[in-house]
Amino acid sequence: MNILKLISNTKYVYTERPTPVAGTLRTEWRCAIILLILDTVCRKKKSSLFKLHLFNWSLKSNDNAQIVINILKGEVKPYVATIRFDPYLIRALMYLISTNLINRVGSESFSLTDLGQQIAGEMLSDDELFIREKYMLSSLKAGEVSEAHISKLFKVGSRGH
Repeated sequence: MNILKLISNTKYVYTERPTPVAGTLRTEWRCAIILLILDTVCRKKKSSLFKLHLFNWSLKSNDNAQIVINILKGEVKPYVATIRFDPYLIRALMYLISTNLINRVGSESFSLTDLGQQIAGEMLSDDELFIREKYMLSSLKAGEVSEAHISKLFKVGSRGH
């Protein structure tokens, strides 16, 4: 039997199906994480874009979280981490600004609004939400991770040291 003849006489039906997306890749997850980051580890509930990228990346996996914790505690050198900038983090930030949950401060910083603090507080008080993420963030004291530390971390990575 001629395979080409068989294929050409066969009717194909394609049905588009939804593609599952991991929770950590969803804008809603990023929005909630940004609120938690600003509320728990940022001095005056304010953060640079670099710090948000760092913690967003660190919360995507247990390995990433442990690397960041070890770097910030001085147990490993900063160059062991290849921190990835997430282009969709910007989309989440813009959504949070448009819904009045955060404010833009200057050209590269963001701060929680009163409404953002209220929602972050509700998420923090719910023991069933973001268990792993809250645990990781709670291991760092508010203000412990300074902007100078973050800046140094990114400069080390950019020079390849």
